[in-house]
Amino acid sequence: MTLFGRKDRQVKIQGHRIELDEIESVLEKMHAIKEAAVIYLPEVLRLVAFVVLKKEITKTENVSEIEHYCKKWLPLVMCPQVINVINEIPKTVSGKKDRKTLREEYKIL
Repeated sequence: MTLFGRKDRQVKIQGHRIELDEIESVLEKMHAIKEAAVIYLPEVLRLVAFVVLKKEITKTENVSEIEHYCKKWLPLVMCPQVINVINEIPKTVSGKKDRKTLREEYKIL
């Protein structure tokens, strides 16, 4: 039997059911974030956020602001452990966020 994951982007972390789209929605409400995509890496038990910024501020400053924002608006178990600032979220042919490509790019980092 092969398990590929849930199509609805719900994951279970520390006994909590988490909707990855909910995390993205909260991130995209932050004033500095234009777009966000969140993936879960079960092999390392890690939530990884990829964000595109609206304004150019130092990357370090933005990451710390984003971490603080997450801790304020999300339960701790839903806060991404890694935040990557990127120029653009890759898209599929149909225009949806290409999380498979993000997963592959993260493994390269």
